[in-house]
Amino acid sequence: DARMGAVHFPLLQPHQQLTSSLNGIEPGVPNEILHRLSIRTGTPPRRAEHRRLLEPLNGLPNPHAPEIRERSRRLAQEMEVNYLLAGVIIDIGYENVGLIRNTYLRRSEVEIYVFAGDTGELLLQRRAAREAKGDVLYPTPVAFGSRRFYESRYGEAFDWVLDRLSQEISGLLACPPGDRAFD
Repeated sequence: DARMGAVHFPLLQPHQQLTSSLNGIEPGVPNEILHRLSIRTGTPPRRAEHRRLLEPLNGLPNPHAPEIRERSRRLAQEMEVNYLLAGVIIDIGYENVGLIRNTYLRRSEVEIYVFAGDTGELLLQRRAAREAKGDVLYPTPVAFGSRRFYESRYGEAFDWVLDRLSQEISGLLACPPGDRAFD
């Protein structure tokens, strides 16, 4: 029985949070992935723990680093899970792309890492990105993962990213390393 735990995903560029009027993205991204995974795999849904594994201070972390391996193993043990999902929200930025007011191009880009709970070994590293164009900003703050969020163009793009990443993880869970006939 595969139990997947998760931690919050930090933003690679924390200043993007200030300008995005999007609330709860750091716990929201892993929670949405876990939710989709529970639907795909039929496992009970879990919530991402209010902890961090990765601190992307000067660019993306190295998920193969011994200290990350050790910390992910320890976290998985404390959470009593076989797999630990971590990640980084790489880009939620936007730019004005038209002469018409309110025409923006906005990226949703996330990189995930799945670690083996018993060893802390990195099993999966994937990145998904999608752009949305048009009215992708919110005049009043919106909760990440809310209906209002998913009804927006930006929410639709992010939805695709989250689906893509949860597919990758369910593929890993369907055929875990070591269960393959030919490695």
